[in-house]
Amino acid sequence: MSYGSQAPDPYITNGWPEHTFAEAVGDFMYTSQSKHSNNDGSTSFYNYDGIPDKLTCEDMVSYGYSDGTLGRKTYYESRGYQVTECYNQLTDNKVAGGFSLAQFKQEIDAGRPVFISLVGHSVVGYGYDGNTIYIRDTWISDPNERPTMQWGGFYQGMEMRSIGMVKLAKNITPPKPNQMSFPMIIKNKPPAPQPIQNWNFEQGPAHWNEYSSNGYSIIGTDLPGNLKPTSGKYVAWLGGADNEISQISQTFYIPPSYQDLAFNYFFASGETDCGHDYFFIKINGSQVGYANLCTSNNSSKWATARYSLKAFQGQTVQLTFEVTTNSSVNSNVLIDDVRMLLVGTQMINEEDFLNEPIAPGDLFEIKSRPN
Repeated sequence: MSYGSQAPDPYITNGWPEHTFAEAVGDFMYTSQSKHSNNDGSTSFYNYDGIPDKLTCEDMVSYGYSDGTLGRKTYYESRGYQVTECYNQLTDNKVAGGFSLAQFKQEIDAGRPVFISLVGHSVVGYGYDGNTIYIRDTWISDPNERPTMQWGGFYQGMEMRSIGMVKLAKNITPPKPNQMSFPMIIKNKPPAPQPIQNWNFEQGPAHWNEYSSNGYSIIGTDLPGNLKPTSGKYVAWLGGADNEISQISQTFYIPPSYQDLAFNYFFASGETDCGHDYFFIKINGSQVGYANLCTSNNSSKWATARYSLKAFQGQTVQLTFEVTTNSSVNSNVLIDDVRMLLVGTQMINEEDFLNEPIAPGDLFEIKSRPN
């Protein structure tokens, strides 16, 4: 019907026969099926509440659960595979003794990706580097966008909650060539390293230089109101006080394979008139872009900006984000996930990147500041 709709499926209201499940894994996972109490766009995953025990697919059947992991098992079996183990389990950030990072690494090393349920979304983990895990996200279809998150942490403000494992027998006859398999991503090489170190701030202020004329810490976990980071726990908070100059900066080399700067931002200003408080982007100390901070440019949610640094390819540059405020009515700028994009990257538009529409006034045009 529409995303989030709770209306009965049209085949129910119109008395149509239900189609036969075949090659769509979402059918088997009960996705969007009102007869299984799933709103349009949603899939249900069940776990034992408050205990680390595995909820096996056999138990799901006996309890009558229409669970997405159970649906994956049924799908694999319909394609000719033999399932040896199937379960959901809370992660160890939600309950002591839950599925751990060490277990995640064991599965990845064995060539098995791990289905991860967040609070509000699901992703697939396919690699790791220390506590950082590499994930695939169906909300991002650009293969050059390779998101990460911290084990047990948050991704775009959604906390890790549980995992779903469906293990297959190793020595089996593969499906016939005309059959389709669920396109899971197995152990891949990790993404190309970002030129910008600690690009998501999850190491705190490491690799970034901070300055506040009023002595504030810039990179941290304290956020105004109920705002959450777009990933992890840390953001940069610039401004937020009268007569304030806030800066974060980092010096890095831009390889020829990278071209554009991208970052997530949130504007919150009490200034009703533009032209008093500013957000600046500087390269090597020179202003290359700016935005007015005033109520007409305020954000209603996180958005994403992109700025070309093509002229600086092959050079070492100092990138600076700066906010300046006047003597009355403060303005705030929150920044997260500052990264460089590979040449040829077709950036997902801001609406798809965050999986929600961006209201008018959220996006700002970065311009050269007039003399």
